[in-house]
Amino acid sequence: MMERNQPSDEFVSFAEYKNLLLDSIPSSSTNAANMKFLPTLAILALPFIVQATPVRRDVTVAKVTTSLKTNCGGGTNYNTDFYFPSTTPTGLVWLQHGFARSSSNVKDLATKYAANGGFLVMAPSMGSIGACSVNTADPFISIAGLFGDYVSGTGAIVTAINSAATKAGVSLPTLPANFLFSGHSAGGAGVTAAAGKVATNPNFRGLVLLDPVDTLTSVMVPALANLTSTKIQMVSSPPVLCNSLQSGTKAVLKHHAGFVGVQLKSGCHCDPEGSSTDLLCNLGCGFSKPKNVAALQTLAVGWAKDHFAGTTTADFYPGGTYYQSLLNANTILTLSS
Repeated sequence: MMERNQPSDEFVSFAEYKNLLLDSIPSSSTNAANMKFLPTLAILALPFIVQATPVRRDVTVAKVTTSLKTNCGGGTNYNTDFYFPSTTPTGLVWLQHGFARSSSNVKDLATKYAANGGFLVMAPSMGSIGACSVNTADPFISIAGLFGDYVSGTGAIVTAINSAATKAGVSLPTLPANFLFSGHSAGGAGVTAAAGKVATNPNFRGLVLLDPVDTLTSVMVPALANLTSTKIQMVSSPPVLCNSLQSGTKAVLKHHAGFVGVQLKSGCHCDPEGSSTDLLCNLGCGFSKPKNVAALQTLAVGWAKDHFAGTTTADFYPGGTYYQSLLNANTILTLSS
């Protein structure tokens, strides 16, 4: 069985990347339902390199990259960033980047999850071409299958955490039993698909979605049918091409009852990346406003803490002081069904 490492550290030229992308879109994709994705693909389908990353420390967070082994496509390894808080972690957060992005683009939010939430964070880097890429369900279903072993203290995730802790030079923490998924754009759709496979696991604590974009194969809707009892919150931007006119947001609103989060009234699709975004996202999808990034990060961390603790902190929900301040400042709209 041949193992593949994804993404490759080899540089891919713009012309090569463009041709790979175009070749990956079947001729049947020219129908109206799929054409809406093409402007976004054309803008964002630029080369990026995922390189081995030295240990980095941000305030009280240690970050290191190691390999996560999966059985996707017969064996695919993903370069994965791990963020260790300075205290015993209260939960494991799987944070997934979006299409044509990498784990480095969610560094800002991952650091907030670790430093402000006290979570152990894993952020795999996935390519955007092929069967085991971020815009397909396959890698997410594969990683979801690893969590059964994780809660038993064995398997690929535990092996990767051990490796990362050694590289980071930190004492291996007591691994948290509970876990939560969070994802941006296509990564939001992917972790929703993964959640559908672990919904009955008592250690699964919920989803925090960030302007999710459902994929061409609509992986969110069937998964949401299994998540009616799962806590789901999201932060969305207004409908634009970059979020496929809120395809993921609309799926959650249609298939999940109650309060599901907020829309940033002047938000853009790059908001979840915060200070770790880049000009590629900005030129294609807009420039973030600091107030929107701050609100997104505060709510995402607050909701995740509640999901792990089984609490409801008033500030992060309708009626709470902080939440009301965002409404009064015309920063958010409430999303509920």
